[in-house]
Amino acid sequence: MRPSGRSDRSDSPARLKPRAGKTRRRVLVVDDDRDLRDLLAAVLSSAGYEVLTAENGAAALSVLRTVLPDLIVLDLMMPVMNGWQFREAQMALPDYARIPVVCLSGHHAARHQANSLGISACVVKPFEIDDLITVVGRMLPD
Repeated sequence: MRPSGRSDRSDSPARLKPRAGKTRRRVLVVDDDRDLRDLLAAVLSSAGYEVLTAENGAAALSVLRTVLPDLIVLDLMMPVMNGWQFREAQMALPDYARIPVVCLSGHHAARHQANSLGISACVVKPFEIDDLITVVGRMLPD
């Protein structure tokens, strides 16, 4: 599933405001779709974030053992360890539980499921890249 980003619009306001001069906030993108993961990493990086990636929940937990991000963008439906299982493991560990999560899912009940997992923000696939950048910016204010 690919986002319906506006790649042809170089004047996109969400991408014109890099976080220059500030400490780069870390965002962990967890999604099994490599193309989407790479696209999100590139877009978030160009918006001024330091981006870490993982292909599933188990890989994300491995990342968390070495570095704690400021925000996690989490797909729910993944092999190995899905988003629900990851969120359960995350909430069981105090250092990880404090990290806010943005749900990223194409599931028809994604918003409801995000709420049930204690996730306050959800971006439903397909989505506009600018919408995700806006949500990330709202979750990580300057």
